[in-house]
Amino acid sequence: MKRLPRLVAETPIDKSVKVTVWRKRKEELVDVKVGELDETEKVVNAPSGSSTPSPSAGPTVKALGLSLSNVTPELRQKFSLADDTEGVVVVEVAADSPASEKGLRPGDLIVEVAQQEVKDPGQVTAKINEAKKSGRKSVLLLIDRAGDLRFVALRIDQG
Repeated sequence: MKRLPRLVAETPIDKSVKVTVWRKRKEELVDVKVGELDETEKVVNAPSGSSTPSPSAGPTVKALGLSLSNVTPELRQKFSLADDTEGVVVVEVAADSPASEKGLRPGDLIVEVAQQEVKDPGQVTAKINEAKKSGRKSVLLLIDRAGDLRFVALRIDQG
């Protein structure tokens, strides 16, 4: 379970990879073709209780009080992001959230979570869920604010 999200993230779209799964109490080797989840599917499949501020924004990471999105041309313009910007854009920060307490704000880029590079909101959510499941009380983010990199440790709500 822990290796699958990373395997998917590191595999190019439309490439097949061999994955071992358990079926009927036996190991089975299957070929899996990695696809791309389009924005409409992300909104439809967002966890219950999350909000989506706009179709271009990704799911809200409830534990941290963040609404996240992939970098889009509209967000590049809105937040004056460089053309070569990579990472996950913070679109909204909930008031009184751990993210708000640490000074995160819309336009910040999340470059790494738990010292692993992230490229889309789903990876951020997966890393936070991993930390939560392993009982960690906080998660370390690498934030890019207008070219200035800084680490921010955010408390994870265990509820």
